[in-house]
Amino acid sequence: MGLFYVVATLVQLVKQAEGKLWLPAATITDWPDLENRFIYWDDKAHLDCFDVLKETIRQAAFCKINGIMIKLNGHFEFKSAPAVVELYALAPQQLQDLTDYGLKYHVQLIPYLDGPAHIA
Repeated sequence: MGLFYVVATLVQLVKQAEGKLWLPAATITDWPDLENRFIYWDDKAHLDCFDVLKETIRQAAFCKINGIMIKLNGHFEFKSAPAVVELYALAPQQLQDLTDYGLKYHVQLIPYLDGPAHIA
């Protein structure tokens, strides 16, 4: 995981001038202030397509985010409550695939579901 973040830092530092890429001379001290660097992704009004969610994971990893809390609610296929499932909900296998994809980038996907009192 450390090497992944080293590469991300170097990519962020690359400059371009006169058609050439270069790195500025510097001493790099790069250590996170927080162990958990999460973002909250609320698909309340819509569900982004699978490819958009994957791109979000890649961008988050580049910014050294290591967790995405994704609020699903009606965007998850509940077997026991089909009435609250929206048309384009993620199937359990899709959520697993997205979780596995995130782990390749050292980003933990954390599903967030409201309790029953919050479901309309």
